[in-house]
Amino acid sequence: MTIKVPEPNIFDKLLRQFGKSRGVIIPENAHCFHGKENHMDCKKESLFKSLCRSRDKALPKDRADIFLLQKIYQKKNTGNGHKPH
Repeated sequence: MTIKVPEPNIFDKLLRQFGKSRGVIIPENAHCFHGKENHMDCKKESLFKSLCRSRDKALPKDRADIFLLQKIYQKKNTGNGHKPH
């Protein structure tokens, strides 16, 4: 399964400087397609939702930090000869 994780932009970097994180929304049915030939695009959450969430509050369960996902998928893609997306 190919998972397309959006690239962090300037707003994501600014949020991180403020101690906040921007979530990437992981589709509910992502676990159903494991190992199958499929393409899945993850979307960023709204910038305003990220700004309004307090620093101490965790991301909702259906989201993951954009920088964490980038780090994970760069390791996976560089280890087998593929370029990161």
